[in-house]
Amino acid sequence: MSSEGEWVERDARELVPGDIVFLRLGSIVPADAKVIDGNVLVDQ
Repeated sequence: MSSEGEWVERDARELVPGDIVFLRLGSIVPADAKVIDGNVLVDQ
């Protein structure tokens, strides 16, 4: 999310701790992500 409150698309290498990401069905998620809203079904 940008400083203006809009969702923006970024490369994974640009993410830093504390960033909030929006996930969709089939998204690849780093192991250290924390779910703050919703449900997640994982396939390790």
